Amino acid sequence: MCLSTAFLTGVMFIVLLTIPPRDLTSYRIGLVTAALALYGVTMPLRKALAIALNYFNHR
Repeated sequence: MCLSTAFLTGVMFIVLLTIPPRDLTSYRIGLVTAALALYGVTMPLRKALAIALNYFNHR
């Protein structure tokens, strides 16, 4: 779970470095909105993977 969150944070950081902002305020709002949407959309899959890995690891 932590690794997938770190990966998504890394993707957002790369976007921050590669796309220069024209207007800093709207850029920040857009980046935070995109990050929260990406975390929300991928949360069920990431939780399912974490539970499955935990189950197979402790058996």
